[in-house]
Amino acid sequence: MSNEVGKTPSTIEAGKPVRSLTLFDGISTIVGLMVGSGIFSTAGEIQKNVGSPGFALVIWALTGLLGLTGALCYAELGTMIPGSGGEAQYLARGLGPMMVFLFNWTSIIILKPGTIAILSVATAEYMLQMVVEKSILEDKAHAVFYSWLTKGIAILCCIVVTLASSLSTKWSNRIQGVLTLGKIGALTLVICSGCYFAIFVDSSVIKENLGEPFKGSVFGFGLFAAALNHGLWAFEGWNNLNIVAGDLANPQVNLPLGIWISMTAVVALYLLTNLGYYSVLPMMAIENTSAVGIDFGLRVFGRVGGILMPILVASSTFGSALSSMVTSSEIVLLAAQTGQLPAYFNKVSPTFGTAFRAYWMQGVISCFLCLFTDFNELIMIYTFPTWIFYAACVIVLLRLRLTAPDLERPYRVWLSTPILFLIACVWLQVTSLYAEFRAVSLSFLAVLVGIPLYYLFVRPPTVKGEANSMPLMTHK
Repeated sequence: MSNEVGKTPSTIEAGKPVRSLTLFDGISTIVGLMVGSGIFSTAGEIQKNVGSPGFALVIWALTGLLGLTGALCYAELGTMIPGSGGEAQYLARGLGPMMVFLFNWTSIIILKPGTIAILSVATAEYMLQMVVEKSILEDKAHAVFYSWLTKGIAILCCIVVTLASSLSTKWSNRIQGVLTLGKIGALTLVICSGCYFAIFVDSSVIKENLGEPFKGSVFGFGLFAAALNHGLWAFEGWNNLNIVAGDLANPQVNLPLGIWISMTAVVALYLLTNLGYYSVLPMMAIENTSAVGIDFGLRVFGRVGGILMPILVASSTFGSALSSMVTSSEIVLLAAQTGQLPAYFNKVSPTFGTAFRAYWMQGVISCFLCLFTDFNELIMIYTFPTWIFYAACVIVLLRLRLTAPDLERPYRVWLSTPILFLIACVWLQVTSLYAEFRAVSLSFLAVLVGIPLYYLFVRPPTVKGEANSMPLMTHK
């Protein structure tokens, strides 16, 4: 971030937008932010909740389809309400300033720090399993000690991410670029070596796993919701192109096309990666690990793989945490500039040119979440409010279909698409509450707290049309 606070890549001296992102840049944005810790850390949880490889693959395909459905709704919103800003822009247009405040409030206290916390815990688990034997970690006598050790490493990751971001955004971005190679390398390694193992080394594993793919399947609303939430976390990031749509060349064409290509690519990539897991590891081995990459590496490459895979995965998750931390500062800065946070946080370091107070605010909240929650609770705490606001944006789409039918829509989805997406959102929220009542209810309560805060501390617009001119804020 430069010292020119609030100036985006799409702004030049004359105030005219510069369409600097190509279709390839847009695809890279979505794929780069979607592929993070999920595919490496949630495969075991999904398998455990559904009981069979076939059902697990269905969950991966279903959550990918659900993400695609939401992304296509966002494609219509992004071409109908052009410019950068994403959710905040659509909520301001369709539901008013209070919803914008609730979105920003939730982003600051849950969504952004929750993302960093989840990625930090995933990094910690891989780092710990790289140096400690799995049998020792699974020993119940040491369970409490290693649980707290994982939390401690995760908090250390949060601190390092915060420190790196607050010292230099430029170098933080460079580190992200280098670490992106780790996630690409890890997925490529799993897919290619899994195919080689199944064809030339031992085909019995994949035959056992996929010979009767749905054998042992279990179904329960709570288990199904938990599996869906883990899958949806892995696909998080499909909304990111809308956030920078103002910088996208020919957005009327490239926005929906970029969404279609990137979502299809990621769904295929995730399914192939899971097939790689099932080609090498028995079903029970996948169920009983939170770091499937390590087991995979040990099985295929021996001790070398047991070291290489966690390094690649940890670099992937750490890089994603850096990316999330860098973008979170915009929310805090703009919230402080518009009176939604104390002006204390509207400060850019004259030495480093970074929003250091914004970064450390998010870092502290991330550490707090790591300390008092486990990985599964973090997933639920993050996913529940995220899909509330996804649903709210789709409600805006439907409302504008009724109230502004003549509004130009370069890309238009079938009416059934947003309706089915809303039904899925409601069903997901209800079942999530049933599956993890404590975590979800606390998350929902945190969102609701924003309502009295809005009326107490944020002056409602008094000028007609002011709601739609509020500064726009973004999240992941």
